Amino acid sequence: MILVTGETIVDFIESGRSGDSRTYEAVIGGSPLNVATALARLGRPVAFFGAISTDRFGRDVIDRLVREGVDIALVRRTDRPAPLAFASLDDEGVAQYTFTLAGSADLSLSIDDLPETLPATIDCIHFGSVAAAIEPSASAITTLVERFGDARVVSFDPNVRAAVIPDRAAWLARFDALLPRVDVLKASAEDVAWIFGTDDIEAVARTWSRIGPKLAVVTAGAEGAVAAVRGEIVRMPAVQVDCIDTIGAGDAFQGTLLEGIAFHGLMSKSALAELDPALLPSLIGPAIAVSGRVCERRGADFPRGSEIAELLSK
Repeated sequence: MILVTGETIVDFIESGRSGDSRTYEAVIGGSPLNVATALARLGRPVAFFGAISTDRFGRDVIDRLVREGVDIALVRRTDRPAPLAFASLDDEGVAQYTFTLAGSADLSLSIDDLPETLPATIDCIHFGSVAAAIEPSASAITTLVERFGDARVVSFDPNVRAAVIPDRAAWLARFDALLPRVDVLKASAEDVAWIFGTDDIEAVARTWSRIGPKLAVVTAGAEGAVAAVRGEIVRMPAVQVDCIDTIGAGDAFQGTLLEGIAFHGLMSKSALAELDPALLPSLIGPAIAVSGRVCERRGADFPRGSEIAELLSK
């Protein structure tokens, strides 16, 4: 089972304009929740850990998790409000977000909320995004990884949202401290540019795979993705899609990548340490295919059932 931890966010996605008025569609999202949903639809047992509001939005989130088959036994409930995000799309379907996060439930997660133990069935902890960047949830998630990550695969997607990171230097220091504990690191080209100020994603992936993560992957939208194992690079092309928007595409990639790792019997630190670079196309190709399909739909609408089987067979 994979444990996903972090925030859930209700995304208000712009759906129309008329004069000075705009209309929005409320869609349950948040990067960690999206990853959990993608994994569940891929048939992988998955649990969620985080603080979720008892308000109307929070109840909708819980309903969504239960409906998708995500284990919520570790979820903490709080009467703080659910975090919200307003997404406007540019001409290429890329979302620009405005967040309402202050005092929200998901980012109130504290070290005191951490479980004393984790079920032995959990063999991977995935984290990242907003809750891993803002206190007190950032310290809580870091502590979770420190306490329980030594015996489990640790997966990290920084999913940088620069507008909500209060202290870039502190974020970078936490990132550097976590890197040696991370087994699977997936970042976007935008993340790389913000962290390092470079567009040389191959060099960054190669460096990461030598100093910490056993598998480092950088996605680059229409340019595909690069993956690195022990400094060896594999580049995979993107699939051609009619993109409506990119919301949830990175999360679909992440979930499919983790599913592939589990499917190929690699969900352990020792197996990932010996990962054959020749297997990388079998891990990255399906992730690209599934994330491409999400781009063809409005919002984070992940494929399921026979559609997934079709995509994964390519």
